Amino acid sequence: MIDKKQYFAFSLVKGLGPINFQKLYSYFPSIVHAWQAPYSELVRSGLQEKVVMEIIETRNKVNIEEELEKIYSQNIDVVTLNDNNYPKLLKQISNPPFLLYYKGKLNDPRDVNSVAVVGTRKISEYGKRVTQNIVTELVKYNLSIVSGLASGIDAVAHQTCLDNNGRTIEVQGF
Repeated sequence: MIDKKQYFAFSLVKGLGPINFQKLYSYFPSIVHAWQAPYSELVRSGLQEKVVMEIIETRNKVNIEEELEKIYSQNIDVVTLNDNNYPKLLKQISNPPFLLYYKGKLNDPRDVNSVAVVGTRKISEYGKRVTQNIVTELVKYNLSIVSGLASGIDAVAHQTCLDNNGRTIEVQGF
């Protein structure tokens, strides 16, 4: 759990994405050491000064336990890239996220068969109807619908999936 806490802490650092996190992970003996490292060691790990300053600022101003409790109180959990229940297919992409926030169940067997539905935020009536028709049919075949929950096509896809008792997965970038 202690590593998970540091993964979560690093997820709160502005500008620290998967590539910079990998620099820390490769340089330090543990992610706990990376979180506690002084400025000079963080710079030696290969991070830009701006990112190092963001880490230090986050360390100084954020109470990690309080922030974790806030998400846990909303039934949100986190999974790290090193956890066994991290989604296997996501782990295979180039530079996967080092931490995922999730609500519900990860690695549901239905997710093996999933379809991403994404599109414009400025949806037309035609686009809405077509999205509803397509998603309704996909759900009939027990396909999970994956999207970003942006307004427009994404939101219609998620809502249509839920309206048809399907499984939907929201993926948000940060």
